[in-house]
Amino acid sequence: MKKNLLLKKMLLSVAMLAGAGAMCAQTFTQGALKYTVTGGTEVSVACNDKSSTSPIVIPSTVSNGGVTYTVTSIDNFKSAKASAITIPATVKSMISYAFEAGAMESVTFEEGSHLAEISDHAFIRCVNLKEFDVPEGVTNIAGYAFEGTTSMTTMTLPSTLKTLANGAFYNLGGDKSANMQSMTFKAFNPPSGSNSAFQNWQASSTCKFYVPNQSVDAYKASPVFSLFKDGTNIEGADLGELKFPVDGLTLGNLKYMPVDAKSVSVAVEPDSKGVAFDAVIPATISHNGNSFAVTEIADNAFQGTKITSVVIPEGITYIGSYAFQNAKGINSVAIPASVSIIGQNAFQYCEGLTSITFAEGSKLSAINSHTFNNCINVTEFAIPEGVNSLGQWSLESMKSLTTLTLPSTLTRLNGGALARCASLTTLKVNAVNPPAVDNANVFDGVNVGECDLIVPESSVSAYKKAQYWNEFGNMSIAVVIGPIRYAVNENGTVTVSVANKNAKEAVEILPTVTIKDKEYTVTNIGELAFEYSQIYAITMPNTITTIETQAFQRAKEFESITIPASVKEIGVEAFHWDDSKLKSVVFEEGSQLTEFKNGIFNGCTLIEALTIPEGVTKIGDYAFNNMKACKTLQVNNAVPPTVTNANAFNSFPVNTCTLVIPQGSKEAYAADPIWSKFTNVEEKVMTGVEVVVDSTDGAAVYYNMMGVKVENPSAGLYIVVKDGKASKVLVK
Repeated sequence: MKKNLLLKKMLLSVAMLAGAGAMCAQTFTQGALKYTVTGGTEVSVACNDKSSTSPIVIPSTVSNGGVTYTVTSIDNFKSAKASAITIPATVKSMISYAFEAGAMESVTFEEGSHLAEISDHAFIRCVNLKEFDVPEGVTNIAGYAFEGTTSMTTMTLPSTLKTLANGAFYNLGGDKSANMQSMTFKAFNPPSGSNSAFQNWQASSTCKFYVPNQSVDAYKASPVFSLFKDGTNIEGADLGELKFPVDGLTLGNLKYMPVDAKSVSVAVEPDSKGVAFDAVIPATISHNGNSFAVTEIADNAFQGTKITSVVIPEGITYIGSYAFQNAKGINSVAIPASVSIIGQNAFQYCEGLTSITFAEGSKLSAINSHTFNNCINVTEFAIPEGVNSLGQWSLESMKSLTTLTLPSTLTRLNGGALARCASLTTLKVNAVNPPAVDNANVFDGVNVGECDLIVPESSVSAYKKAQYWNEFGNMSIAVVIGPIRYAVNENGTVTVSVANKNAKEAVEILPTVTIKDKEYTVTNIGELAFEYSQIYAITMPNTITTIETQAFQRAKEFESITIPASVKEIGVEAFHWDDSKLKSVVFEEGSQLTEFKNGIFNGCTLIEALTIPEGVTKIGDYAFNNMKACKTLQVNNAVPPTVTNANAFNSFPVNTCTLVIPQGSKEAYAADPIWSKFTNVEEKVMTGVEVVVDSTDGAAVYYNMMGVKVENPSAGLYIVVKDGKASKVLVK
C-alpha cells in the first residue's frame, strides 16, 4: 500500500515537473492565409487578410520550417472580402459559420473533395453567391448552412447526399425563396429529413427540383419535399442511366439498393432480420452483365438483426446511422480505410463486440453521436488519425474500456463523449494542443484521479492548465530518475525527456527502467525532450533507435554528443539552434541512419568537423544551414547522398571546408550539382580513426571520434592513447 502511494506521488510530480510553460498551437502565415497545426502534419486554414478582394486559392499543402503540411480543415473566413474562393480536395471539414457574411461570388471545390459535410451556418449571409455546386462526397447539409444566401438562383447537390438538417436551406434565394430557379438532386434515393429543411419557402415556389428520371416518384413521396404538396415542380432529368433495379435486388440474406449509376448500398433482406448468419459484404455485385461497387451500408441496415459476424470490404465509404445498432451477435468489426463517414448510433448497444479496429490510412474525420455507445465489452480502443471530433455520447458507457487512444488530429470532445467509461485506466491523447472539451460531462464517471493520461512530452504543461484535462491526477505512466523522465509509450517502449530543465549536469540515459513492477526498454529521445535544458552532456545507450523532432533544439549547453549506432532516425531540426555551443557530433561505427532530415544541424555555428555515416543517402532542406565554422565534412558513402535542395548548405563554407570522401568517388561527387560546389575535395581510404599517436612523455593524449587531437577535452566520448594503447573513454 505504501509502495503504491509513493508511486502515485512520483507520477503526480512528473506531470508538475515536465514542461516549463504551456505550448501554444503552432501557427504561421503565408500571404493572405493563416495556418494552424492541428496534429501531426495537418493544418487548418483561415483568412489572414480579410480586406483583400483578390480571389483566394487555398493550397492542398503548405511548407513551413522544413515541414510540409496538408490542409485538411477550414477555419475562420468570416466577412472575408475575397471575390472567389477555391477549396482543395484535401479539406475534410469546416467549422461552424466558416464563411459567414463572406463577399465571394463563387466557391469552387477541387475534384476529388474529401469534405463530408457542409457545416452549420457555413455560408450564412453570403449574399453574393448565385450558383453553388456541393461536391461529391458530401453526405449532410447541416442546420442553416445556407441561411440568408439571398441572391442564390441555382444549386446542385451530389449523388452522395444522405441527410438535410432543419433549416439547411432557410431563406435560400431571399424571402420566400423568390430568387431560386432550380435545385438539382443527383442522389437516386431522396435525402432523409423533414420539410423543415426548406424553412421560409413558399409552398407555391416556382423553383424546379431536378431529380434522376427513375426517382421522381420517390422524391414526390419524400417528407423532405412535402411542403410542395402537388409535386409539380419535381421533374425528372437525365442524371445518369440507372442500370440497377429501382426497388433493389436481393441476393441471399442481403438486399442491395442503388446509390448512383455505378454503386449500391447493402442491408439485410427484410425476411432475414431474425436469421442468424455471417454477413459477408462483397466489394462488388453483378446484375445483367453490369458490375456495381458496394459503397454504402444503409441506414438501419442490420439494426437489431441476429447476424453473428460482419465483414466490411475496402471500398465501403459510408456506414449508415443505426446500421448495426443492437446487433448483439457480432464480436468484432474491422472498419476499412475507405470509410469516411459512420452515422450516428451506428454500433450502439453492440454488446457482443470485444474488438473494434480501423485500417491504417483511415479517411474518417469524425465519430458521430452515440456511435459506439454501450459497447460494453470492448477493453482497448484506438480512434484513427484524421478524426477531429468525438460526438455527443459517442463512447458513453463503454464500461469495460481500460485503454483508449485518441489521435493527434483530435480538436474537440463533445458532451458525454467518454461518460461512464468507468474502467478507463489509460487515456493516451496524441494531440499536441489539448482538444476542446464541451463540458464537464465529457468525463462523467471516469476516475480522472486514477486514470493515467498520456500526452506528448512537450504538451504536459498545456494539459495541466487546460479546463477538464487538468483534473487528471496522472499525466502518464512514467517515472523520474535524477533529472530525466521516462514515459511509457503505447507500444511498451519508453521515451525520455528532461523533467528538471534547470539541472546543470551530465546525464546517462538508462537502457531499461522498471515502472509499476514492469521492465521497459528505453528507445526514444522525445520531441523537444531537451529544449531549453541546462544539461551539458549526455550518454545514450545502444537501445535508443529514435531521436525525435527538435529533441535538442535550444539545448545550448551541449558541446559534444555521440549518437549510438542503434539510432535509425533523427527528427527534423533535432540540433537546431543559432546560439548552440555544440562543437562535436560523433556517429558510432555501424550507424543505421539513412537520412539527415530537414534542419538537423541548422544553426550549429561552432561545429568544425562532421562525419556523415556511410548509410546516409539523403540530406534534407537546411540540414547544414549556417554551419560557418565547419572545416572538414567527411562523407563515408561512395555514392553522393541525395541533397533535396541547395539550401541544405546555406551559409556553409563550401569554398574553404574540406570535403573528405571515399577513395575513388571524386568523379561521382564532381558530377553532382550540389556536392560539386565544394572547392576542396580530398579522397581517402575509410579505415577508421587516423592521426592517433602515442605521447613521448607517457601522458594520456585525447582525440575526438574524428581522430583530431583535443588539448582540453570537455564532456563527451574520446579515444585516449597512453603507453601505446588506445581505448574509448567517456569524459563527464
